[in-house]
Amino acid sequence: MFFNNIIKTKIYKTILHISLGIGVALGLLFIGSDGFGNRFLHEWVCFNNILFTAWILLYIYELYQRDLGNRRLLNSNSIFVIGLFFYTTCTIFVYALWGFITNQQEIYPKLSGIWHIHHVFNIAKFLLIAFGFIFIGRGDIKLTTEVSYEQ
Repeated sequence: MFFNNIIKTKIYKTILHISLGIGVALGLLFIGSDGFGNRFLHEWVCFNNILFTAWILLYIYELYQRDLGNRRLLNSNSIFVIGLFFYTTCTIFVYALWGFITNQQEIYPKLSGIWHIHHVFNIAKFLLIAFGFIFIGRGDIKLTTEVSYEQ
């Protein structure tokens, strides 16, 4: 698990594991009540993105706490986390409105443009992840979970 490897503080790892357990339990509840094939589980997608956003913010907060001055916080994981952050925050709103958008047949064509916003953030996420791998491949950024404290 990506966040389990990059979060180092014991209390934050505990928060991560508890929230993961809650997420799995709620996922089983969603799937158990509606099944996979009956409908799109937009609530589940929205909840997962809220969890991802919380884990991203936990990681950023941990980096902030470890920064004791003007130290550089950029490491290889930062690029990946930034891409995930933009995507998850966007899709929280898209999937939270999913039921409303799809049930309003008279305004659905007008609101279908919301998918363009989703696609832009999805492309941005993959571009940032690709740039992260390119920078790692070129040696500009070392693949590490440690923070660089160079000034």
